Amino acid sequence: MKQNVDHYEYPELNEAKAILIALGMPEILYNPRCVMAFASITEAVAGKWNKINEGYKGTHDMITYINEHYPNKAGLDSSGYSENSRETFRKYTVYPWIEAGILEGRPGLSTNDKNNAYRLTSHVAALIRHYGNEDWDEEIETYFTTHK
Repeated sequence: MKQNVDHYEYPELNEAKAILIALGMPEILYNPRCVMAFASITEAVAGKWNKINEGYKGTHDMITYINEHYPNKAGLDSSGYSENSRETFRKYTVYPWIEAGILEGRPGLSTNDKNNAYRLTSHVAALIRHYGNEDWDEEIETYFTTHK
C-alpha cells in the first residue's frame, strides 16, 4: 500500500488529510491508515464536518468502519484491514494522537486495555466543526494560541 497519497477518490478522506495537516501532524500521522482512521473516528461525510461523531470507538470499530466505507483500504490495496492490525492502529495512530491531544481514551482505562476506546478531545471536536467554513483559518489560529 502507498505510504502517501496526494488525492483519494473519497472526498472526506482528502478533507480528513487536510485537517490532520492543519493540526500540524507530521507526514507519518497523515498516511492512508491515519487518514482513514480519522475519518472512521469522526464518521466523516464530505462537507459535513459540523456533524461529526464524538462517541468512543475501539480499534476494532475503526477497522470495521474503514473496511465497510473504504473497501480495499480506499482502493490502495487488494484487501482491507484485518483484525490483527488493531495493534498497528493503536501503536502508530492512536497513541501518537493521544500524545498530540487529538484523541482521548476512556477514563480509568490504560491505553492498552482491550476495553479501551477513543474519541476526539472536546477542543479538537469543536475545532473540526468549523472545517469548510469561512472561519476555519481563524479558528485553527485560535486553537494554536491555546494548544501546543
